[in-house]
Amino acid sequence: MRTDGKAFRSGLGRETARQSTDLPGEVVKLTAKPEIGWCFLDWSGAFTGNTNPACVTMNNDKMVSANFAINQYVVVISRNPQNGGVVPGGGKLLSR
Repeated sequence: MRTDGKAFRSGLGRETARQSTDLPGEVVKLTAKPEIGWCFLDWSGAFTGNTNPACVTMNNDKMVSANFAINQYVVVISRNPQNGGVVPGGGKLLSR
């Protein structure tokens, strides 16, 4: 994010369209939108925290990163009836 209005992005998320110039002192709203299978963690760089959306005051050029993580799920397996067989395995299921 720069005061000349040029924004850079990376990672598995999206930025929303904004006006072409951010004036000094202007408050800019940042929204992190993770892709399917990912979740927003936090912001790093010139702005930190996990508030989403976030508001940043433009008093100079800023580099802000939205950090994402892949969704993880815990799978619990049980037998029914209890003496009805064997259920091997374990671990985490990752969304892809």
